[in-house]
Amino acid sequence: MLILGSSSRFRAQVLKDNNIPFTVLVPDIDEKGIGEQERNNNQSDLLVRIVSRAKMDQLLKMPQLKDMVDDSTLLLASDQVIVFENTIREKPVDKQECKEFLQSYGPGKPATICSGLVLRHVKSGRQVEGTHQCHVQWKTIPEDVIDQLIEEGIVMHCAGGFRVEDPLLQPFATLDGTVDAVMGLPIVLLNKLRAELEG
Repeated sequence: MLILGSSSRFRAQVLKDNNIPFTVLVPDIDEKGIGEQERNNNQSDLLVRIVSRAKMDQLLKMPQLKDMVDDSTLLLASDQVIVFENTIREKPVDKQECKEFLQSYGPGKPATICSGLVLRHVKSGRQVEGTHQCHVQWKTIPEDVIDQLIEEGIVMHCAGGFRVEDPLLQPFATLDGTVDAVMGLPIVLLNKLRAELEG
């Protein structure tokens, strides 16, 4: 059994789409208070690892975990950031920042989506981690589309303030990668980490 250490409905959807059974346990953690140096130095791969490790540490301290574990239980923690013009972007803090994010995307300005996963076999304590990147090329997003996206509100919960798989955004974004990676849970990386734990 896999325990998804995240409240993200997008990551949960990726697991459902791939027929991976799971339960959910959500860590209570201040992501912004972790990895300040890495964030300031644009070290995205390192930042998502550090935040994912911190989430894992928090998950392991949660008393309800004990009742969820059997001999085969795997615990998954993850994080995702966007790198745009040499700056790390996380979830927008408000609608104004989300609008500024969406207005900034355009031709010749790719965004890199960086995901980090930490996977642990709970009983043995063995833990592995990795990162994955994919890229988005943009066309200019019209103002009315930006307003609709913000009004819907889903993009407020997405790193970089966008969701490539949103039908409103699809005409203006070209993904070099897979949708599961954009949704915060690259299956190719999860499968690689599972193989490492089993090897």
